[in-house]
Amino acid sequence: TKGELDLSPVWEKASSLGKSYGLPVTVTNAIEGRMIFRRLEAYTPENLISARFGISEPPPCFPALSPKDFENAVILVPGLAFDNNGFRIGYGGGYYDRFLAELTRASIHFTTVGLAFSMCRPSVLPRDSHDVAVHYIIDERRVSVPHGTP
Repeated sequence: TKGELDLSPVWEKASSLGKSYGLPVTVTNAIEGRMIFRRLEAYTPENLISARFGISEPPPCFPALSPKDFENAVILVPGLAFDNNGFRIGYGGGYYDRFLAELTRASIHFTTVGLAFSMCRPSVLPRDSHDVAVHYIIDERRVSVPHGTP
């Protein structure tokens, strides 16, 4: 999404190494939007469709991942900015926060990594009670563990 890092090189490398991975898909229901992930085995732009918010997503023909598929997974979390506590500013939909909270409630163990530009790393960002912090933040200068991360 505009202002966030382009992760297509990550998916291309994973594909070249024979790794499988999931890409997010936004789903709307009557109460609030939610997010699922669909499995991809090979990344090509042709495997994706333009969806809500102009984000490229896998179409419904790709299988959805279950919460158990995320056991011990590394989840790359996009954001416009990440603070020193691991909280982020995105586009305000709360999709990742709801998804990560759902995995936590299901007792799924996973690791989250926020990816950002170093100039988008303020000390503190405003946050709400439902916001979920990432475990690690990677920018072009360093890998950091946010304050208070277990």
